[in-house]
Amino acid sequence: DEESQENTGVDDDFITDDKQAWINAAWYVYAIMAMDDIWEPDPVEADPSKGSRNRRKVDILGMIVGIIGSKDQLVNEYRVMLAEKLLNKSDYDIDSEIRTLELLKAGGLYIGIHFGENSMQKCEIMLNDLIDSKRTNSNIKATIAQTPLTGAEPGASAVSMDILDATIISSNFWPPIQDETLNVSEPVDNLLSDYAKRFNEIKTPRKLLWKKNLGTVKLELQFEDRAVQFTVAPVHAAIIMQFQDQTSWTSKNLAAAIGLPVDVLNRRINFWISKVSDNSHLLN
Repeated sequence: DEESQENTGVDDDFITDDKQAWINAAWYVYAIMAMDDIWEPDPVEADPSKGSRNRRKVDILGMIVGIIGSKDQLVNEYRVMLAEKLLNKSDYDIDSEIRTLELLKAGGLYIGIHFGENSMQKCEIMLNDLIDSKRTNSNIKATIAQTPLTGAEPGASAVSMDILDATIISSNFWPPIQDETLNVSEPVDNLLSDYAKRFNEIKTPRKLLWKKNLGTVKLELQFEDRAVQFTVAPVHAAIIMQFQDQTSWTSKNLAAAIGLPVDVLNRRINFWISKVSDNSHLLN
């Protein structure tokens, strides 16, 4: 039987103060209420205050504005949270994010906040990037069955492109995204290069610039007679995949292979130490 475990997505060295914790909690409640299937958007001309659910949503929005202090900072906080959610998606389902954005705009009007068209437009472009990514991803995979990649060598990539789903963003409209160096295994690197070349062929002259530290990776590890599935950050996947061909590493050599400072590696590898410890009964 297979077991499944997930990385919570909280970084090892994530630090927050009380104000940020309140903001995150409020946004979380607001998003949950927006996702509630019982809620149906009111007509544009309707009073957003009618109905206890919508009243609570407006109250929460007012609380968030009070904590943050300005509408511009509110939008910036929302864009950062939205970017994090979109970049960590393992599919292209953004229905809940669209509802949350519409609710944010409607609630803002009710409490007297007019969000700038430019700031809201950036959020809408971010959501549209996911819609376009889904379409592009399907088109790229469709080219595999039709024509071989120009100049590709047989067997150049040992990993099927079916396992790769890319989120292609318009970086000018997204919040600044941290870009960390990360060396991935050769089969995965070949896969990314193949995908980028196919993207360029159908989207000329546009080119992909991979941010290999972002996203999620689904892995299956074998513990004796049991397979355990994990959903992890790329850095955690890069670490564990180094042990496929070499079972013992020094911190210095492993850090060099992955492209990380030793102190960062030591923090990141704690994730796998805890997971192996949790599954130690499978090693007996």
